[in-house]
Amino acid sequence: MTPVFSRKVGRDIASIAGGLSYARLVRFVFFILLGRAIGPQALGVYAAIVAFIRIVAPLANGGLPHLFVQHLAVHREKPSPLFLTGFLAALVNSLLAAAVGTLGFSLFFRFLLPPGAIALFIFVEVLLASGLELFKGLYQGLERFPLISWVIYFLFPTLRLAVLASLFLLQGPELELARILVLLEPLQFLALVLVFFFTLPRRLFVARLDPGALKRGLPFALSTTSTEIYGNVDKLMLSKLATSFVVGVYTVGFRIVQYLLFPVMSGLTVFYPKFFRRGTRGLGETLRLGLAVLPFSVGYAVLVVLALALVGKWVILWLFGARYAPAVGLMRVLSLTLLVRSVSLVLGDALTGAGYQVKRTAAIFVAVGVNFVLNLVLIPIWGGYGAAWATVFSEVFLLGAFLYLIWRYRHAVPPPPRTS
Repeated sequence: MTPVFSRKVGRDIASIAGGLSYARLVRFVFFILLGRAIGPQALGVYAAIVAFIRIVAPLANGGLPHLFVQHLAVHREKPSPLFLTGFLAALVNSLLAAAVGTLGFSLFFRFLLPPGAIALFIFVEVLLASGLELFKGLYQGLERFPLISWVIYFLFPTLRLAVLASLFLLQGPELELARILVLLEPLQFLALVLVFFFTLPRRLFVARLDPGALKRGLPFALSTTSTEIYGNVDKLMLSKLATSFVVGVYTVGFRIVQYLLFPVMSGLTVFYPKFFRRGTRGLGETLRLGLAVLPFSVGYAVLVVLALALVGKWVILWLFGARYAPAVGLMRVLSLTLLVRSVSLVLGDALTGAGYQVKRTAAIFVAVGVNFVLNLVLIPIWGGYGAAWATVFSEVFLLGAFLYLIWRYRHAVPPPPRTS
């Protein structure tokens, strides 16, 4: 049996971890500059729109990046219509998301942001997220991880930071959110077009559509978007039930915790194709792979939670300023999700690799309902802390659901997953 860890696996993880480290650092600097420039109130508006984008973006490409990983992991460089199908779906759905989102934010949230800026922001960000996931799925399936790091984790975060830094130099530290978006989004769209034109290997593509792939990819899309729902619905509900200021400080605590998850995500990015390969032999094989990964992910999470408990307060006050002091307690509560996700992400990939993606999606949808109810009850009482504890309890519920699915199907051998 091929060993789980090898020199190549180590190099791939180092490549992804290095790229993610750089991307997280640059995005974090971008977030710090943005928070200092526009203040908690406007940051809350920005966070609410970003929450909507993250919820709808996984649906835009129909889950086809996951099918592309599966296809290429098994068939290597056999041509496929998946990329073209996914890109056209992403383009149409990005326009739809922009229309629906702009109407919703204008009518129900009444944000003081021009509708044109909201529409441009949503369209480009949804298309960018969907397009880059397709790009990632292609090269993840081919196991060419350095290119993923170069394009996704270096190019686009650097572009975003360069635009914001240029505005700082030209116009001073206090900026309007609308002006940032109107300059940033067209540049990102142009960069996406150029990346696709110069990097995608045309030999892998077929100039036809595969509508049936959208049906096969739907469980993956629903799984990801439901994960994003209970990771982001708190910000939308806080915007409606509390204030944009609360959303702003809550988002600071949430983002810090989220950024610190990147080493776990690096490893799982590398191991994702391996879960599919082992999954052809059943859930037991994917679980053995998952158990080999768990000590590293859980050990890292424990260290991060302890570090945030000790020095998290000084980190927030130094980076964001005294206006964001209420984020300290929220960050400490949210850091508990690292402990739970370090296990549930690994177990979830084990289920997916063994052919139980539909079951995983169903569990996530139930967790979304739990999260929604908890937010509805707890936010009016405790505000941001209510949203934070709702997130923690939802993560625990989801982990329990995954453990139940593993216990129930541990001896079953599912049919091999379909590939195109």
